[in-house]
Amino acid sequence: MLDCPVNAYGCSWCHYDVDFSAIGMPIDTPLVACSYEGDTFIVWHLGRTPFAHTPKGITAKHAAEVLNMDVLLSAFLRSVRAEGLFFHPQ
Repeated sequence: MLDCPVNAYGCSWCHYDVDFSAIGMPIDTPLVACSYEGDTFIVWHLGRTPFAHTPKGITAKHAAEVLNMDVLLSAFLRSVRAEGLFFHPQ
């Protein structure tokens, strides 16, 4: 986990660099979870591209079902198209 601040607009977020190489994505994929004060859900992003919403109170197992490999790969392709390659080749 890289950062989990709360900004002046009431948004809490966590930035993770995740190794998704097992499913063909980069080893430093930026996964961001954010939610505004009063929201009942978390918005998930790859880089700056939002790709899923999950309720705040779900279990890790349920979150993994929502954020499955097909969802992640689809989001990754959309991110690459929208932003270009957002990771740093090694």
